[in-house]
Amino acid sequence: MKITLTNEQVNSLVETEVAKRVGDYQESYRRELEKLQAQLNEMQATVSALMGAEIKVVKKKKTTNEEFVAMFENGMTNAQIAKETGYNPSYISLKRKNLFKKD
Repeated sequence: MKITLTNEQVNSLVETEVAKRVGDYQESYRRELEKLQAQLNEMQATVSALMGAEIKVVKKKKTTNEEFVAMFENGMTNAQIAKETGYNPSYISLKRKNLFKKD
């Protein structure tokens, strides 16, 4: 039995098969991407939790103005003071400005 197909029929069959395979690949890649996104979200949540725990551990007792002045006079940077005290570096900068402003 011999089957004869026209060019249009062959092209149609090829296009259908290509579209099916592309769809299969897209679905496979989409599923893999969803898995990777879920893993990334989990890792980001873990990092956030660890950073939150680290910040809580670093947070110390209330620092007095005299202690701030001593740290400033010892040449510590705002970042170093922030790391040691647990305060935000921008707060340290404002504190430095307010403590040393001229009346």
